[in-house]
Amino acid sequence: TGLQFNLKRNFTGVWGFMANYSLHYASYQKLAFDPTDPEQFVYASPRDLDMDRYGVRWSFHLSTFYRLPWNFMVALFVQGQSGIFLSDRTGDYERTQSAPNVTLSNGRRVADIGWAAFNNYYVGKKWGTQGRYTDDIWSVILTLSKAFQIGQVRLEGYMDIYNLFNWASYASYSSVDIRHDFYADKTKPQSPRSAQVTLKIGFN
Repeated sequence: TGLQFNLKRNFTGVWGFMANYSLHYASYQKLAFDPTDPEQFVYASPRDLDMDRYGVRWSFHLSTFYRLPWNFMVALFVQGQSGIFLSDRTGDYERTQSAPNVTLSNGRRVADIGWAAFNNYYVGKKWGTQGRYTDDIWSVILTLSKAFQIGQVRLEGYMDIYNLFNWASYASYSSVDIRHDFYADKTKPQSPRSAQVTLKIGFN
């Protein structure tokens, strides 16, 4: 589910803006265990796996433009979104240890999935007991453009600067397992500042 707030205004074509702020709410509820699900031996109730308000919680978008003399125009695009909650995991054994084999009634030997479940579960054996939020992600795009009319030919030049302030936020972590050596390391950084120049040619 979600809730949006929108604001839009255009002032005589000289300048204008549009802003949007959205609230997001996502919930996951586990009502029962599948009979073959080994997690039923780890958690006291399937409701321990309920996830309340997970994922992105809010997002923001703003776009604005201003027409300058001599057919120049400057535009600004701002977008942001909240970080997401990552629930920590742990286990009863060494993180890198392999599950032992068990022998089935038909004589086949397979990995013990019950053992594996006890070596990878949410801290506190309940989602949300312990965890971290990833960074809020913000980005600003600045666009400068100019139009030329040469006879029947119309030229439009654009210069776009992405991530104007060169913010360096991260969207994830190396691991959610508190036993992992790189548990604290952030990953998936946003793209650094970059620029792009474009020329558009049209014929009247």
